Amino acid sequence: MKYLIIGLSFIFLSACSGFNLQTSQPAQTQNISIITETPIKTPTVTPSPLSTAPSLELPTWMSNPNTAILAALIRDDVNQIRKIHFINPATEEKYELSVPNDYGGFFWYDNMNLGVIVKDTETAQKFNLQTGQITIEPVPPFKPDKFWKDSISINQNYIAQWDRDNKIITVEDTRTNEMLWELVLPENRYGTEIEWSPVSENHLAFLQGSLSLSGKITEDMALTIVDITNGEILSTYNGNFGMLEWSPNGKMILYLNPYFRYRNYGISFKDAPCLLILATNETKCLRSIPKIIPTGYELLTTGIYKWASDSNSIFFTYTYNLPNRWSILGNLCNYSLIDSRIDCATQGLKVLHERSVINYKLSPNEQFIHFCYSKSTLVEDAAGESSDGIIKPDGTGFFSWTGTILDGSPSPMCSWDSYWRPLP
Repeated sequence: MKYLIIGLSFIFLSACSGFNLQTSQPAQTQNISIITETPIKTPTVTPSPLSTAPSLELPTWMSNPNTAILAALIRDDVNQIRKIHFINPATEEKYELSVPNDYGGFFWYDNMNLGVIVKDTETAQKFNLQTGQITIEPVPPFKPDKFWKDSISINQNYIAQWDRDNKIITVEDTRTNEMLWELVLPENRYGTEIEWSPVSENHLAFLQGSLSLSGKITEDMALTIVDITNGEILSTYNGNFGMLEWSPNGKMILYLNPYFRYRNYGISFKDAPCLLILATNETKCLRSIPKIIPTGYELLTTGIYKWASDSNSIFFTYTYNLPNRWSILGNLCNYSLIDSRIDCATQGLKVLHERSVINYKLSPNEQFIHFCYSKSTLVEDAAGESSDGIIKPDGTGFFSWTGTILDGSPSPMCSWDSYWRPLP
């Protein structure tokens, strides 16, 4: 369903337990154990093919660099299954790679190589999707899509972080570990967000504020942009700044209010998200977004705002509830900055009745969305039963699966690790 507004404005339920992709062909499986007899903590030799492990026989769609692939960890403790599934969202085919108990995570090196980390070591098995060849490699210092990715500059040359008390912000050179810049905040001031420029390696944005009576950092918020090479403060803005998302073209910063940082405590976001236009210092708020409410429901919260790669639209989620009863409805939508249009990929999707979208990841080509839908919401501290799903932005091509079943856990959950294949 589409809405036309004038003016400017991840753990999923499955019909049955376990991984349940609807495939037109039988799944192909290759069981490869990670070699751990002599783990190497600091490899110094040139990586070479492993003579003890066979090459993989991969389906042809995996070797095509233009095939969108989601790699997702499938864990079932009850049936003692732990695999990485390579999922082709266009055809719903999958390829399964079994991993042993000393699995320590995985990541994409690049478009054609996936690394599976050996737990408690600095090494990984590198799987080449073009040739099927397996080599042992050192783990790179910064793996994509990890929780600290906002702390790393666009070219991964710098890392910024707050100290334990959120009083001191520092920037270090990731290649030499040399401290390049440091700022100590004034008394009674505390740091919150860190956001690197997507176009300038040297420009860093950060937020600071004061404590409210309830002990939350929500008062007198200030946004600062600094050039970390010389410490020059490029600009400072005062306002109701909270969570930040810098547009890919570097021209705008989207922000929510500072209270939504504490959403796990039941604090929702029902206000309009706003844009800071850096060239003019103007602020524009997208006031039509919180006005879209289905008949009979109330807006519980919006959230998880992410820019499209062209900076012309913004993805986000809705969660609604029925008055006087806990019955929720979720939606995943896109707001166009060109014509203020709101299109919702999951509009009318039956699995989102009594569920909400709690996380999602766009494929790099933005042709697919992997999302986690749950019985819980963004404003709850406890996780509820949830499932994984993939859908196209136009609302077609939906399918789902269960990513995680823990022994002793009453509910299935989404995949704990899942990453889209990078573009070529």
